[in-house]
Amino acid sequence: NYLNGMRMQDMVFKPFKRQISNICYTSLEDRTMVSASWDGAIRVFLDEPPLEGESVLSENRTTLRAIEHAHLSDVTALTVSRSLSKIASGESTGKIKVWDVEFCSMDGLCLGHSTEVTALLFLDPLPLLVSSDADGSLCLWSLWPHHPRFVCLKRWQLPAIAGVADSVVGQTVTCMVRFPAEVKRE
Repeated sequence: NYLNGMRMQDMVFKPFKRQISNICYTSLEDRTMVSASWDGAIRVFLDEPPLEGESVLSENRTTLRAIEHAHLSDVTALTVSRSLSKIASGESTGKIKVWDVEFCSMDGLCLGHSTEVTALLFLDPLPLLVSSDADGSLCLWSLWPHHPRFVCLKRWQLPAIAGVADSVVGQTVTCMVRFPAEVKRE
């Protein structure tokens, strides 16, 4: 429980070969969790307690989808779009892959970053994706139904870090969050 830090339940998921690099929880309605690992794999899990008589160690029911070789290098960023039914994953080489959740097939490739992708965010319900990299670049990508798809529509470069001698690298965005419209911010 994120409010009080108490453990709510134990879940067993199929283990990755290397450390988990990203976890996304889709929604309370779907109760699905998407995770990625430095071994290049992406998996979609069902966050449900075991059925009556079923062992808590049953990983067959909890693993809904798996893309075992999604990337050849480390998966460094991950985001999920419930409305588009897509997963976007970024890697240490700068490539971004967009996946269809239902079929676990690659929908497209976004090329435009030259360094590690550090954060990704779908701008639901719009068919747009925002990405950032280790050099401080941010890109806005077009997705289906836009044509052409997987094209960088706009690029921003964050300014160099003030006060750092010979700083040529911009600031790095490591996390992006989009608040629902109904959340009031002050």
